[in-house]
Amino acid sequence: MEQSLSHKIIVFGGSHHNTLGVVRALGEKGLRPYLIVVSNKNSFVVKSHYIQKYWIVDDERKGIKTLLDKFKDETLKPVLICTSDTASSAIDLACDELTKMFYIPNANSSKGRITHFMDKAIQAELAIKHGFSIPESIVMNSMDVVGNNIPFPVIIKPLKSINGSKSDIQVCFNRIDFEIAMKTIPNEDVQVQHYIDKKFEYQVIGCSLNGGDTVIVPGISQIIRCPSNTNTGFLKVLPFGQFIYDYKGACSILKELGYSGLFSIEFIRDKEGKDFFMEINFRNDGNAYSITAAGVNLPYIWYLSHVSPEMIGSESLEVSKEIYVMPEISDFVLMSKGAVSFKEWWKDLQKTNFFLLYNKMDKKPFYYELFQYTTGIIFRKFKLVK
Repeated sequence: MEQSLSHKIIVFGGSHHNTLGVVRALGEKGLRPYLIVVSNKNSFVVKSHYIQKYWIVDDERKGIKTLLDKFKDETLKPVLICTSDTASSAIDLACDELTKMFYIPNANSSKGRITHFMDKAIQAELAIKHGFSIPESIVMNSMDVVGNNIPFPVIIKPLKSINGSKSDIQVCFNRIDFEIAMKTIPNEDVQVQHYIDKKFEYQVIGCSLNGGDTVIVPGISQIIRCPSNTNTGFLKVLPFGQFIYDYKGACSILKELGYSGLFSIEFIRDKEGKDFFMEINFRNDGNAYSITAAGVNLPYIWYLSHVSPEMIGSESLEVSKEIYVMPEISDFVLMSKGAVSFKEWWKDLQKTNFFLLYNKMDKKPFYYELFQYTTGIIFRKFKLVK
């Protein structure tokens, strides 16, 4: 059933499951979002039947131009949701112009403020100020001569999330690994962080309204297993009654920033039970559709906060039960490579409540992505592509 709310909703980000999750979350509420997807090829996301109209652009700059050109005659401000760091930064840096035409994520309505706080070193200072522990880390240039005080094992990360993705993160267990890894990085500053012997990773996924005055965190996303270069893996969503974390500290960070928008904060809990702050994402999180699956639709709540805030009270704001979520293609690949046994994977498959790609109400994106993935393997195997 179509929503009677007349403000348009626009999703802006990359060609990945994060963007698809937002499209589906909105579609399940009767909204048909407009999509601007940054991709150098066709995207499986655009196969979703929930999309009203889409544009594929080469980069975020062209995405901003598309926003300004295609929605310049709107009587009612459209609402914007970002699904990548680069899209969030581009919106932030163009906020002076965009706020006249759109409802956008922002931090104190200050141009460049979100981008400034994407810097991991600055985030670390902020986390310490608000009472969080952080892993020991240093910032160094990738061209620097390696010193003798690196506490191995370490993780090398792009200093700014807009300069790289989680696939750029490298774990180094000794000096040889470290020197090889540093040689693969262009002349830029990186964060070299002590590797935590973790029990698990978890995420605080939510929506911050009115500059952090109201922070909605429905539950926790706890990672069970995932590839080494991402935290989107087999996971479970837990209600508050089953998980303890520093809610006040998370809220106080958002309040200081004056941030309004969808967000996530990533933590590692070590084997001694101590939590370490990792980073804040000023956008919809890649695992956020699992929160929708658990009954709380954060993208829709962000939309309502601008066009009909009184309706938020009728929405579910807390996860009521534990659910298991699987990114089926990547998890199958992990099993096929021996990272998890078939027996364990099959057992987990049986208890999975929800898949990140396959959706019986919106099947085409899954089958298109599966086709692209399998044909890519065949082409590479027979050396039909490089």
